[in-house]
Amino acid sequence: MKKILLLSGAALLLTRLLTKGAGYKQFYEKMNYYQKIKVHSITLSGIMLKCDIEIHNPVSFSLTISKPLIRVFSNNTEIAHSAPDSAKVNILPKAVTKIPTIDILIPWSIDFAKIIAALGVKAVDIIKGGAGKQIGIKIKTVALMNVDGLKDITQTQEVVI
Repeated sequence: MKKILLLSGAALLLTRLLTKGAGYKQFYEKMNYYQKIKVHSITLSGIMLKCDIEIHNPVSFSLTISKPLIRVFSNNTEIAHSAPDSAKVNILPKAVTKIPTIDILIPWSIDFAKIIAALGVKAVDIIKGGAGKQIGIKIKTVALMNVDGLKDITQTQEVVI
């Protein structure tokens, strides 16, 4: 009797793992990830970006992801990243999930100053004027998320701020 219960439990666990794994694969292949980054403020500390993310889940499978860690690159050099956050986000089935806004500070540095200088007078004038306009810096963002503590997802996007 114990052997039958043990085998039944193992079979149930194996079925659960296989079903969950197939759901992850289906989610990853079909999800749509949209990122909107804008300049929020320009201060003596640097340029503050606000990142809004939507995940469109077209499958009938819900899961939990970690709040994404966003890394920002310009000319293949990492110039900033968001603060790590242990918050979890529940991705609902067949729904759009909005992730709470993520703040990213690009600090003033020699590398970043070179990027601004390469853009010329226009970028300097925009920075003097404050936030709300595009500066003209092409960046690549890499969002790193952990799915249900088992699988990592990386999403890359190129934008102009």
